Amino acid sequence: MQRVFNPIHLAAAAILEPVVAATPKKAATPVNGQHRGPTGSATPTGAAALSGRLAAAVRNGESSPRSVLDEPVDQPRALPPESLLHGVIPATMWTSKLGTNYSLDDIRKNDKRAHAELQRIRWRPDNSRCADCAATPTVWAIVNHGTFVCLRCASVHRSLGTHISKPKGCTGTYLWGPDELQAMRPGNRAANIALLGDSAPRLTPDVSDAALREHLVDKYEKKRWAPAVRPPEPPDLMTFDEPPPPPEEDFFASFGV
Repeated sequence: MQRVFNPIHLAAAAILEPVVAATPKKAATPVNGQHRGPTGSATPTGAAALSGRLAAAVRNGESSPRSVLDEPVDQPRALPPESLLHGVIPATMWTSKLGTNYSLDDIRKNDKRAHAELQRIRWRPDNSRCADCAATPTVWAIVNHGTFVCLRCASVHRSLGTHISKPKGCTGTYLWGPDELQAMRPGNRAANIALLGDSAPRLTPDVSDAALREHLVDKYEKKRWAPAVRPPEPPDLMTFDEPPPPPEEDFFASFGV
């Protein structure tokens, strides 16, 4: 079978071969992209080596020398991050349910202490019953609202979406951050006063699923019973406290009369 050469490849070989062949093997000065190596022999630089590989590819009848052209030539090595150059490894961060970033090592180091504080808050009398239906025990927390709830109510909170409720288990292996513990310290009573006021209905553990969900939507999403918070009155910038007038002086007293 007769080999068929691509005219373009033959033209490229005709141009490149004389350049490679004319390069002296032992040159005192750099010629045609060569330089002397440590042993004194001439070694081709990246450009000359690429020309030789391209000409060889054309002579061998490869379908396309494109693969040779695509090879990297004298590519610089990527340097490691600056922190690694100085021997500093960035610390792994941990984000709480409330969006605060902490060092993961610090959170793990204080895990036992954090869980002890969490259980102390959870077993207070005002937190022993679910903040939503008064069931026991309270095994979940709604961190962004500061309430302890039962397992059933926690499942409904999860269905409301994290933009409304951020539930977190109290008895598992969850890590707890300082900001989350601080949010839970006021407890169920304080949270219900802020969310329900005095007129809202209180649920019992035997409430139906539909009524429970409707109640939680009204309580946490719509804030249906939350007492209106009056904004502070702006200061009156037009009122000035004038100093009292000085006492009247007796004109004749200065003369000893």
